[in-house]
Amino acid sequence: MNASGLLAIVLLALSAFSLSGQDLVVDVNLRMLDVLVQDESGHPVLDLTSDDFEVIENGKPKSVKHFSLETEPVAVGLLVDRSSSISPIKRSLDSAVADILEKLEPNDQVFLMSFAGSHKLRVKWTTTHAAILEAISKAKLEFGTRMHDAILDSLQYLSTSPLKRRLLIVFTDGADHYSTHTFDQVLEIAALSETPIYILGYVGDDSRTRSEEGRRNIRNQFEQLARVTGGKAFRPGYPANCSSIAKQIRQTMQYAYRLGFYSSGLVTDSSDVVVNVRGSGLRPLVIRISRPIS
Repeated sequence: MNASGLLAIVLLALSAFSLSGQDLVVDVNLRMLDVLVQDESGHPVLDLTSDDFEVIENGKPKSVKHFSLETEPVAVGLLVDRSSSISPIKRSLDSAVADILEKLEPNDQVFLMSFAGSHKLRVKWTTTHAAILEAISKAKLEFGTRMHDAILDSLQYLSTSPLKRRLLIVFTDGADHYSTHTFDQVLEIAALSETPIYILGYVGDDSRTRSEEGRRNIRNQFEQLARVTGGKAFRPGYPANCSSIAKQIRQTMQYAYRLGFYSSGLVTDSSDVVVNVRGSGLRPLVIRISRPIS
């Protein structure tokens, strides 16, 4: 059939549809969101239904037209302190890295970056955990700590992953020295990255961690950084089994509710979308909207 014949058939079909008195509607305004819900302890909440969610766009309530609980692979960045101050807790810190790796799924991507007086990408994106463990065992302790710079470079490398769900896990005593970036700069950039940062904070042998005031200041920084990014700060102690922490972190990013609603404008238009959980006052919840599904 030639092009003119095909065109005639299409026009005839449209004409017949018009004569039937019906309107042809093509919906291009369905907007999809991934929503992560946690309880006050940081554990994922997985027992919600579509009726529990309230979607508000530009101040107007919207009905949830699509609802599902989705699981997806996660891109995980491991940023590990290799400064000399972590010498007393090195074994516990390395064990925590192994616990995290054990809880990852086979299709999760992971990379390893270490830092001391400088930082280095030791293992690029991989699904082979043995490569991470081998690199950890070979990474020697060095003087100096440029944690702030290393966090920003880790976030930059995380952005190269094709996976939508990403997180950064930092293993450190938090005693930064010599970074070119201040903590306030890290806080600002990290908040814009849309990447949750989880911190496993230990007490090392550093001038900043020898006093209670110094340790308190570092803990406060950990809490701030985790809070503004939607992550969480942990203090495993020494010695510690971090298996439960690892499981919590992995599940938090693995599961997300996918909500669909009809937007008042085109999907490409910007809008202010708020998602609430009805009755959440009965149990405090943390709700985070991840990047919209295009």
